Amino acid sequence: ELDPALPEAYTTLALIAMNYEWAWEDADRLYRRAIELNEYYATAHAWHGEYLAFMGQFDEALAELRRGQELDPLSSVIAVNVTRVYQLQGRHDEAVQNALRIIELDPNFGPAYEYLALSYVRLGRNAEAVAAERRDCGNAEAAQTRGERNRHGFRGAGEHVPKLERDPRKAGG
Repeated sequence: ELDPALPEAYTTLALIAMNYEWAWEDADRLYRRAIELNEYYATAHAWHGEYLAFMGQFDEALAELRRGQELDPLSSVIAVNVTRVYQLQGRHDEAVQNALRIIELDPNFGPAYEYLALSYVRLGRNAEAVAAERRDCGNAEAAQTRGERNRHGFRGAGEHVPKLERDPRKAGG
């Protein structure tokens, strides 16, 4: 039975509703309930931000993610989701700057390199994309994270790098 006072339980149920049941309204309601129970729970804000990004509500998503960052300023996971929202908005210069800040604080965090490479591809900065992807691929911790992303269907800059290595003029998208 669910303890009605635990925001962690509501946050987990919301994640399940969002990712596995595609019950969007339920996910939103559960995230909001978790935040109502504990407005200082960074994960609830961050995951709600991801939900809002999936719904195309990018400004609201950034507000939630930034609130999560205020509460957990060292979370590379929350920070990389800010990068992802910038990318979804086509704000690749900001995505690059955010990814570089993450790498400065956590040089072994693989997703930051992947998202950095993807924004470099979108900006036509192909040599930098290849370098970022190589750094991601050369990092053992990043390799495990990359494997997780690939199993869940994420395809980022890595799919473009072989083409860029053959012909650096190709921007890949």
